[in-house]
Amino acid sequence: MKSSFLILIGATCVVAWAASGAAVNPPATDSAAVFINTREAAWFKHKSPEIQEAYPFGHSNAAHNAALDARPNAKSVSKDWFLRNKRYLAEGDWYAVEWHYGATSVATGQKQVESSLSFAQVKDQKLATWIEFFDDTVGELQMAGKLPLPAAEEGPLPWPAHAALSRVYRP
Repeated sequence: MKSSFLILIGATCVVAWAASGAAVNPPATDSAAVFINTREAAWFKHKSPEIQEAYPFGHSNAAHNAALDARPNAKSVSKDWFLRNKRYLAEGDWYAVEWHYGATSVATGQKQVESSLSFAQVKDQKLATWIEFFDDTVGELQMAGKLPLPAAEEGPLPWPAHAALSRVYRP
């Protein structure tokens, strides 16, 4: 319910932006819906050379991503990555997607499953803009064994539904 509310708010912002005249309706062959149905399963292979990415604590672009990939001593800190429970909302050349992503720490073997909400813009059937929101505290607390993993059937929520841990200002 909470995650659906977040998508509704984000989608409302995107739709309002598009209705304001700031967006031009893309050709039907270049819509986000077409991208989702044909390329989204391997979205990371379909980034524009001009992509702009934004995440909590930073941003990236194609040159930065290439420099990170080229590091000779790059060691992955996690393995067994997966995405599940994806839900989409598309309007013109923009879409919103929410999902769970999970991984296992190489060092400790601890698992984490966090929720994410992203907004993306598609141009020429490549991702041109990627804006992602997530709470890294969830993964950190799961890695420390203080927060449970969400159930496999649970929808993407900011916090696992059956978590007993809460912050002092939250019930």
